[in-house]
Amino acid sequence: MTDPQPASPGYPPAAQPLSPADEKLWSTLAHVGNVLGLLPSLLIFLILGPRGPKVKQESREALNFVITAIIAIVALAIIGAIASGIGAAAPSGIGLLFGLITLLIGLVQFAVYVLVIVFSIVAAVRVNNGGSYRYPFALRLIK
Repeated sequence: MTDPQPASPGYPPAAQPLSPADEKLWSTLAHVGNVLGLLPSLLIFLILGPRGPKVKQESREALNFVITAIIAIVALAIIGAIASGIGAAAPSGIGLLFGLITLLIGLVQFAVYVLVIVFSIVAAVRVNNGGSYRYPFALRLIK
């Protein structure tokens, strides 16, 4: 009678694959997590992605989308800060124009966040119903 080989010391045991129900759950949560920012989809991608192909695919897609949204919001914030600085230093007529531009940029930032919420909910519903979702606009930075 042979004894089973013990795990090699210093190496953790291999992670078990996720059940189909767990894959569906974590794939859905990766999209819902976009509402909170980058961290939920990043953690799901890094921790659970290797344990299931659907989780890896959906968390990668969610991560790419939220990174794209963050890039857009930061770029708009930089442009808004520049416009605000120019407006503060400019004469009153031009200052008012740059003030309106700064307000418009703030509204666009808000619209980007609303789009993140809407698309994330649509993606979560589609994935929870057994499908897959690809965001209509997202930089494919994570391959």
